[in-house]
Amino acid sequence: MRKPKPNHETEWWIKQQVRKIFETTDWKFWMPAAGMYGLNGISDFLAVKQPALFMAIETKYDDVVTAQQFKFLTDVHQAGHYAFLVDETNIGELQKLLSNLSNHPVDHFMKWQDQNPVMDMRISKD
Repeated sequence: MRKPKPNHETEWWIKQQVRKIFETTDWKFWMPAAGMYGLNGISDFLAVKQPALFMAIETKYDDVVTAQQFKFLTDVHQAGHYAFLVDETNIGELQKLLSNLSNHPVDHFMKWQDQNPVMDMRISKD
């Protein structure tokens, strides 16, 4: 039998942290429906901020995006908006990023671009 992971080592925990961060900023966010009524690949969080900023955030814990998620993030980015992967390695920087996008480097959040869009595989944590 597999031992369950502690709460702070799950994607659910990452989503809770992102939600808390959004609630302390002036970004408006929503989480699209998952499951049989949702569309495959849509990011976990979609957010807007006036005057015209749009952001898609995919959350993961010790994992990579799927091919559909990769395509969605790529489409959002190519349309001129922000598309990010938030995981256990960069969750602490998200508050600063959302507070001031113009003065904060976003490369650390764009690591989905370096992932394999063809197949799902675990990230090796050497």
